[in-house]
Amino acid sequence: MKKIKLGNKELPVLGLGLSGILPRVIQKNNTPFKESIVNALSIGYRFLDTAEIYGFGESEKLTGEALYQSEVPREKITLSTKVWFINLSRKRLQKSCEMSLRRLKTDYIDIYSIHWPNPLISLDETIEVLDRFISSGKIRYVGICNAKTEYINKVNQSLLGKVLTVQFPLNYIDRKEEDKIIFLKERNIFPVAYSPLKSGMIQKNKMLKKLGVEINRSPEEIALQWLKEKEISILIRSLSRKHLIDNFKLLNG
Repeated sequence: MKKIKLGNKELPVLGLGLSGILPRVIQKNNTPFKESIVNALSIGYRFLDTAEIYGFGESEKLTGEALYQSEVPREKITLSTKVWFINLSRKRLQKSCEMSLRRLKTDYIDIYSIHWPNPLISLDETIEVLDRFISSGKIRYVGICNAKTEYINKVNQSLLGKVLTVQFPLNYIDRKEEDKIIFLKERNIFPVAYSPLKSGMIQKNKMLKKLGVEINRSPEEIALQWLKEKEISILIRSLSRKHLIDNFKLLNG
């Protein structure tokens, strides 16, 4: 798996996003979801991104089962999960992390991310608990999602540079947060783009369809190539083995 590097740190250029799943009480058969993770690992994916809110724990649980089933050693995988914004207080954060570790069937999480900032909970309290998680080995790095630069700076400085990733939506159509790339790289933080195909809107974009006909590429290929040239990490979600392979070939080349 191709990696991007910042200082002495590195991160796979392609990650498997593991959202879009319903709780098991609603969706009885989640086998295709788990199979997509096993398939991705067999293809060469080494970055998995889930969250406690995805399927109310179901995504983490299936990810843990897939990791247990896979022949890829745990230390070869960058495992990322996120704590929901209502769980950032000291007591709830402690419980959330323990539950995520249990569902993921692992004794450490590579990147433990704040899913959304919560102005109603003391950030200093959240940082204190995250710092303790790092010291105890429960997590290796902290991630931040959907946050402004001031928030990112505060967390990164307080944790002495232990923020590894910042996730934000970025794609060929929606470029509002593109300026974050330089800001983050200057601080040795990996930019991670989610929603790279904008929930199917890329495929329907008239300009990209026209360009695709001219250069014999699909709108999705054009959009992913545009992101690839930014030298950032990209999270893509797919249950299709063919799409997993196609995305891997494009972004790992």
